[in-house]
Amino acid sequence: MGGGLTMTVAGPMKPELQCNCRRSTTSGSRRCSKKPKPPAPRSPRMSTSRCRTCRAWSCSRDAGGKSILLTGDARGDKILEGLETIGALEPGKTMHVDVLKVPHHGSSNNLTRNFFERITADHYVFSGDGEHGNPEREAFEMLFKARGTAPFAIHLTYEIDHIDGLRKADWEKEQTKEKNRKAAGGKKQPRADWSPAKQSLGAFFTPGRLAAGQQLRIVGKSAPHVIDLLDPSRVLRGFRRCVPD
Repeated sequence: MGGGLTMTVAGPMKPELQCNCRRSTTSGSRRCSKKPKPPAPRSPRMSTSRCRTCRAWSCSRDAGGKSILLTGDARGDKILEGLETIGALEPGKTMHVDVLKVPHHGSSNNLTRNFFERITADHYVFSGDGEHGNPEREAFEMLFKARGTAPFAIHLTYEIDHIDGLRKADWEKEQTKEKNRKAAGGKKQPRADWSPAKQSLGAFFTPGRLAAGQQLRIVGKSAPHVIDLLDPSRVLRGFRRCVPD
């Protein structure tokens, strides 16, 4: 792409492009005529409810020996499959990137602990603002279980209080739906009331959560947020640790 920058596309794969989804044409929308192929074995927690999520793009950008993995809304297992297909990741092995944009705004439906174990990064970007519950606390739990005390930085694009406010609203909206389905004769029990201690990110990122060399960085509302990969004086260990009050 010039300037030493290389972009490698790892998805979507042909089966995802051929899935039975709605396509836009000049004459309007119509259903694809091709039937989807059976999905590969996957973790039962991963969602396949939206074809557009299955077809999301993932690609890596490399320049100056630095790499960024952009995952879009792709599912974690599909990202691993795509990286293996193009030879960027050996089956059963791991790979490391400088920056990982966490899939689907940190939705736990798209992630497993295995994903974070096989693809490690110095910087993890969570772009959700709390809408639809993303980024979810489970996603952070998976990350910390996978990486342990290894040094890395988490970058949130919104303040934690803002994220938790929308996450709580989404939780209560879904709880109402579940109560209505239960009242209509459904068998599934509605979720419990929102618990800040159990569900909030604010309670998760308490003092002592971060090990030495781990940082939590929150994007400001005005000043540019920079992840500097090129200046040796601003490597990961040089960032100031910050924990929300």
